Amino acid sequence: MLYFLHISKCAGSSFVTLARKNLRLFIPNANGNPINLVTGERLAYWKWAPEEQQYFLSSDAWQLVANENQLGRSAEFFDRVTYVTILREPIDRLFSQWQFAVEKPGKHEPLEERGRKFARFLQTESGRNWKKNYLLATLTYQGQRDPQRLTVAKQRLEQFDHVFLMDTLADDIRVLAGHGWTDVDLPWRNTAAPGEASWSAARAALGGHPDVLERLLETHAEDIELYAYARALVERRKTERPRLERRPAASREIPDSDNFEFVVICAYEAYLNGDEAGCRELLKAAERLPEAAKVNIRKNPNLTEFALRRFGAPERAEKEHRKMAREKKAARIAALA
Repeated sequence: MLYFLHISKCAGSSFVTLARKNLRLFIPNANGNPINLVTGERLAYWKWAPEEQQYFLSSDAWQLVANENQLGRSAEFFDRVTYVTILREPIDRLFSQWQFAVEKPGKHEPLEERGRKFARFLQTESGRNWKKNYLLATLTYQGQRDPQRLTVAKQRLEQFDHVFLMDTLADDIRVLAGHGWTDVDLPWRNTAAPGEASWSAARAALGGHPDVLERLLETHAEDIELYAYARALVERRKTERPRLERRPAASREIPDSDNFEFVVICAYEAYLNGDEAGCRELLKAAERLPEAAKVNIRKNPNLTEFALRRFGAPERAEKEHRKMAREKKAARIAALA
């Protein structure tokens, strides 16, 4: 099993595209992120109990899950799971995300003009702390004033089997051939060249706005320190083996749980394995949980029948998720305007 911590605008979409050629992803998914088949929402599996996470990450029904969110406050690393993430210079990453999610300038728009617009955005009330220390938050959890997060992030980074850097990703990713990948040629998306050097040259773009750049560097100081630590880690691992601490593998018995998401996914696994009786038993257990009442089962008589229809047509959950994602994105952009 490969666990990919996807930090936005760090070539994650390209990584997932390549992973599809080598591994069996959880389906349905949103760019590798597993989707709850009955709600259309992403699975928040990092919030599950450790036993539930371990069961989910030891399934033979899928070989890769992505997490484009946060590891959570009490993340554990499990045996027989390969952990991978990609980091990018924080200010360049921020500039790229602004171009992708907020301004959307043309790629041929002069860097100076993009920098002027970026500086103007950073001086607005919405922009001053926008995506503050985003690398740090993804490797840990939300909590702007928690002084322990940077230490936790560094400790967790040490537990990843592979830490890649975006500016050397095309070469670094070839190490996955040792995990059985037969295609390791990175399919770069939406870029003029590997590394997006000309598209995301944030410091050059803000060259005419030194005060804005200085404040930006101060605001994202923890991310900058974390990235420096990652670069040192990557260099150190060229001569040292990583010291990985893992929770030992457990038997594949479904743990007792009243977690609606988890029970539904266990039912889905049983469905994929051809265990119809086990699938229905788990879905009946899910029906008795409070969260079941919140699911729109459409014209189906009960949650079990609705879920079984979704299990047979997982693309419906993906379509529903895309619709919800568009609506949420539109709301976020409107809030920043």
